[in-house]
Amino acid sequence: GGAAMIDQALEKPSAGAAHLTKLAKAETVALWHAVNWMENVLHEWKREGFKDDQDLAQHEVQRHILTTAKRALRKVNKIRKEQRT
Repeated sequence: GGAAMIDQALEKPSAGAAHLTKLAKAETVALWHAVNWMENVLHEWKREGFKDDQDLAQHEVQRHILTTAKRALRKVNKIRKEQRT
């Protein structure tokens, strides 16, 4: 389940260059969880309201980072799936 994937993602990589560069499903799942956490934080930040224009501007910067991270994760997931073949 999820806990096993988290444990697997936290394991130190064993010897072998191929293992170090090959993406494991647990690693991509962990990245998705991190991006989802960021999305939740930004949602709560917006829900609570912005203190001032600077706070709003910082939120917008973080939204752009989130969008870029989501795009990158879709690429990472595609790379992982391509590694299986």
